[in-house]
Amino acid sequence: MGEAVRYAISYSRFSHERQAKGSTIERQEKALNDYLARNPDVHLVQHLSDDGVSSFRGKHAREGALSRIIAGLEQGDFPRPLILIVESLDRLSREPFMDAFDRFSTILKHDCTIAICDMNQDLSRESLKKEPNRIWEIIGAMNRAHGESARKSDLVTSAWRSRIKLALKTGCAIKGYLGPPWVSIDPVTNRYVVGLDELRVVETVNLIFEWRADGVNDHSIAKRLNEQRREVFRASVGKDHKRQGWYQSYISKLLQNRQVLGEMTIRGVEMPKGYIPEIITPELFHRAQAARSPREGKPGRKGLTLSNLFTGVAKCSHCGGTMEMTRNRAQTQDGPAPIKFLMCSSRKRRFKCESQGMINYEKLESAVLGFLSKIPWTEIVKAENPDNPLPAIEDAIARTEIEIAALTEQRDRAIAMILKEAGFEEEFGPVIDRLRPVLRDAQARLSDLKADSNREAHAWRARPGLINNAIEFFEKMNIASDAERLVIRNRLADALAQMITQMKCDTSAKRTKIEVGNYWFSVETPNRSHVTTRGGFGENAALLHQKQTAASRL
Repeated sequence: MGEAVRYAISYSRFSHERQAKGSTIERQEKALNDYLARNPDVHLVQHLSDDGVSSFRGKHAREGALSRIIAGLEQGDFPRPLILIVESLDRLSREPFMDAFDRFSTILKHDCTIAICDMNQDLSRESLKKEPNRIWEIIGAMNRAHGESARKSDLVTSAWRSRIKLALKTGCAIKGYLGPPWVSIDPVTNRYVVGLDELRVVETVNLIFEWRADGVNDHSIAKRLNEQRREVFRASVGKDHKRQGWYQSYISKLLQNRQVLGEMTIRGVEMPKGYIPEIITPELFHRAQAARSPREGKPGRKGLTLSNLFTGVAKCSHCGGTMEMTRNRAQTQDGPAPIKFLMCSSRKRRFKCESQGMINYEKLESAVLGFLSKIPWTEIVKAENPDNPLPAIEDAIARTEIEIAALTEQRDRAIAMILKEAGFEEEFGPVIDRLRPVLRDAQARLSDLKADSNREAHAWRARPGLINNAIEFFEKMNIASDAERLVIRNRLADALAQMITQMKCDTSAKRTKIEVGNYWFSVETPNRSHVTTRGGFGENAALLHQKQTAASRL
């Protein structure tokens, strides 16, 4: 009978993008790998993370990956018995104790064990019933995590208050705040001014407000700016990336920004009128506001299904831009349902992309999900690990087990002889003494080898687990309610994001190439009704291409 298997999902988190450049990711990965090495019966099926998401006010549990974990537990989407592996308790929450404990108890309530690596503890409802005093250790850790974050928050708030107080007193720029992109800080007066370098920005801002006042919508304004190759404004302080053209969302925010009128409120403190220069007349500002509809700039109602499973994964083969969902018509009560397409976001905004056409999304989704079961994960993992050390480790394990069996047999024979005749103790006692350290050494080597094997096998086992999850989620969608379907599609999107190496959409040829490890398959979605799926791998591309094309025509 095979060894019993426990299933696990892992969760990691860090609060700020700056931490991604430090050791926090490496530390959390090491904690996970060490745990799996110590527990060879644990099979990791999925890893989820919240990168740059704070847990101080619970955002990760409302909108992040942790919310999807909790929803998955409630819907029964994970295999059992299940373990949630985290580096430390503060990865789960840095909220006040009552809120943090609520997250903790919710996970336990759904029959899930929480493995806290830095405390070397596997906590479940059963283990806490047996040792209730461990609760106080958990409470203490939660209080320390929140206290540390609260102290940092108070220090930051206090520093900003001091800077703002000094700025109110002197009229100088606030230390650490560059101001909006149409101003700079005068090196002599240390005040916010519109310099020569900012005149082009002021001109663009006025143009945006004039267009809006004339009835041009925010999306069209973004397209016009991209067509005219207008330089995008600098990003906020602390952001080192360059904006990729103009976006509708940025235009919407700019049109509501009262800093263009010389008004500014920072961290709840209202600065005097004129603290920063006025660059738009009140009359133009109000005309632009009057031209906006009451609903404009407000988020729409979230639906009960995740529309695009390939968000952030599908890219334009022409420019590398992200593919966005669009529809050919608005939804009406009596009319035909709108058809969903993928379109290059850069082309949509008229920014450095000349691709033509779109990809029929529903045909693409159907073909990709139908192809999942045909992906040969074992071959992918072998190809990704040409120098795989597992065979050598397994051979060493087998040799060591044979050695231990032989040593154990010698020891047992010597013990049997001593038990049989008292006079044999003098003869066979030294034999047992000699075998004892040798056997201990062999057992220690076997334990180390199994830990090495489990660590190396981690990548081999996790990837096939993803496809099993994806296929299971795909099948569940056919019988799920609308509310359940949203959760399932979110989980499916997470799995696909980890499985797909690259997804390139050629809108002109109506073809999408999907790479999964060293394998690839392409989906053609022409205007006619059928869809063709093709696949290939290495030197056998032609053979597999022929097999997959014949088998998967829909």
